[in-house]
Amino acid sequence: MKKINKVLFLGVFFLIAGYSSLLAQSETDSIYFLRKGRLFISPTFSVNNRIAENEDQLLRFVEDQYKLNWDVDINVGYFIKDNFSAGAQLSYESSREEIKYVADSKEIEENSYGRGITFSPNIRNYFGLGKFKIFNQTNIDFSYGEELKRVYKEDDEDKIRSTEINYGISIQPGLAFFVSDLVAVEASLKLLGWESSYKVSTINDNEEEKSIVQKNDVNFSVDILTLHIGIGIYLDQIKKNK
Repeated sequence: MKKINKVLFLGVFFLIAGYSSLLAQSETDSIYFLRKGRLFISPTFSVNNRIAENEDQLLRFVEDQYKLNWDVDINVGYFIKDNFSAGAQLSYESSREEIKYVADSKEIEENSYGRGITFSPNIRNYFGLGKFKIFNQTNIDFSYGEELKRVYKEDDEDKIRSTEINYGISIQPGLAFFVSDLVAVEASLKLLGWESSYKVSTINDNEEEKSIVQKNDVNFSVDILTLHIGIGIYLDQIKKNK
């Protein structure tokens, strides 16, 4: 299903892109034209939920699993020229997982809770005529997150506390359908670009059991779990002269 959704989204994206490129007529007088000086505000939301029982996974057998991740974003932009905006996006995300599984003939239970915040200056370029438009958003991401995990093994219990700092560049193509000159329904999908991370973890608050992991990744794969759907509000209405 994830693969079908991914192919469908990208298919519609490139179909509209191709259609827009074939149209040569001007829409500078259209109420849907994104003229220099306009402002947009776009709140979006995404959620990922997983529930599993008695499932064979790689190297372990899951007896019970509950997972819920969600995030909410507020994106604000100003059109510094026609069809081109500069702005910033603020995101908050939350994660929760409770899982019981068997690995190496041992029953293990893990409970983890995390939260994070991301600030992303960005630019957006729009293409298309009339109500249907595509856009490509390029983000410079700065994020900070915390996680607390408790691991129960037989008579043993570990508390793992982690903090992570990330920064990088990502590409976020999307589709916008204008239901009016002021309001659009938007869907976008983040393509991971370059990311650098720095993660510090301690076990049972013992500084002697601290681990530090630094990573640099370059990845342009599509992650369907980053599909964001929301409403875009475009201010400073442009009206036709009558």
